[in-house]
Amino acid sequence: MAFMNTQNASSSSSSFPSSSSSSSSSSTPGWKYDIFLSFRGTDTRKNFTDHLYAALSQKGLFTFRDDEKLEDYASSSWCLIELVKIVECMEKKELIVLPVFHYVDPSDVRNQRGAFAEAFLKHEERFKDNIEDVYTWRAALTQVASIARWDLHNKHEAKVIEEMVRKILGKLNSTYSVVHKDLVGINSRMKEMVNLLAIGLNDVRFVGICGMGGMGKTTLARLIYNKLHYCFEGSSFLANVREESKKHGLVPLQKQLLADKRLCHKRVLVILDDVDQLDQLEALVGRFLFRISVDEWESALCRLKESPERQISDVLKITFDGLREREKNIFLDIACFFKGMEEDHVVNILQALYDKPKIDIVVLLEKSLITISFGKFWMHDLLQELGKEIVPCESPEEPGRCSRLWFTKDVIHVLKCNTGKEVVKSIFLDSPPRKEERLNAEAFSKMKNLRLLKISNVHFPQELKYLTSELRLIHWDGYPLESMPTSFEPEKLVNSLCLVALSKDYGKELRV
Repeated sequence: MAFMNTQNASSSSSSFPSSSSSSSSSSTPGWKYDIFLSFRGTDTRKNFTDHLYAALSQKGLFTFRDDEKLEDYASSSWCLIELVKIVECMEKKELIVLPVFHYVDPSDVRNQRGAFAEAFLKHEERFKDNIEDVYTWRAALTQVASIARWDLHNKHEAKVIEEMVRKILGKLNSTYSVVHKDLVGINSRMKEMVNLLAIGLNDVRFVGICGMGGMGKTTLARLIYNKLHYCFEGSSFLANVREESKKHGLVPLQKQLLADKRLCHKRVLVILDDVDQLDQLEALVGRFLFRISVDEWESALCRLKESPERQISDVLKITFDGLREREKNIFLDIACFFKGMEEDHVVNILQALYDKPKIDIVVLLEKSLITISFGKFWMHDLLQELGKEIVPCESPEEPGRCSRLWFTKDVIHVLKCNTGKEVVKSIFLDSPPRKEERLNAEAFSKMKNLRLLKISNVHFPQELKYLTSELRLIHWDGYPLESMPTSFEPEKLVNSLCLVALSKDYGKELRV
């Protein structure tokens, strides 16, 4: 007869096996093992128990078994003492006990009949001075024999072991619940994900977790993986797909996924974390995944680099479209210009552009479209890409008809060719052109609604004829002229951000 004790992860007790047992690294808090096999008898050691131990180990479960050669279960006082301890732990909710009757009648165990009766007569004689211990052993056997169990009589052992492993995994998954004060509502989301995965069905399931940055998508995916990977023949968690593919390409991720072809022709769980392109999904879990060589993967990757598909997440776009107009503008300003900048500095600029923008900032924070961390404005890379995708769509053919300009080639084109229109509100040239550019003196003449201007290393052949008085911020490194255009009135400039430009000719600061 054998017992399996599936140890609850929430327990704080030490490992159940005695101190003489071999050590093992902890897989759950407070326990050395997931499973403790309590068995005796040469008839089970090298067949059923050995097969069960191997099946559990293949699932990655830390399983303890005692390899010492002892007599049958009922005759062993050591086994019975161990059984009493098991029952005590079970009653304290520290263990889940799953009995297996290896060609033994459960009623004989429960009522101590047959070989069990003979064994207990010997125990009563041997331990007559401690007869209460024997009564405790009897009670423990009776209690355990009344638990729902597996009876191997007239059954195929392989099928019973398969069923047992599945039951144990289910018990472990239910006991390893998530308890964390910072993960509010995570259990209900995990339950929903498990239902969507429908792991009992014999088919292929793709389930995506979409949403804005900081919502806990990776945390949820990792918890799902930790909870369910036991239930599959193979599993793989590929983390940071977007970042890793940018740094090293997709081939290393494919090699990791296909390592030793261990996922071929198996029921597997594969989780891809932080995927931002459909091509990554197709490359890593496409139908032809197992049929092409690494060279062919590299060829496909080169093709992607030559003609990358620019995609905007439907979920993110829907969130953006649901914003009010001013909220959209502030989101685009932060995405295009202010990510990573000091909070106070950005708020000062936004207050000059919009009337009382703090409520709009709060809305963006609540919708997780932006974050403020360590005193700076931040947003997820995908959200920034969304913003920088939206603006060029305002005028795909002519950047001078877009509200915001930041690409060097676009800024130079607009200022050289004088194509800027009234719709242009902001120009930020963070990366100055490699060579000194000479611009059209009329470059700003049509940009009457320009409010933000940050440029450097650009010059005019003679003079700058016009600059709108709607400007709130000017930052012009190496300003080439001795004065501003006579029509320019600086009243709307942010006080703490007045023009400080270095005069090329006089090597001194020009203040307005």
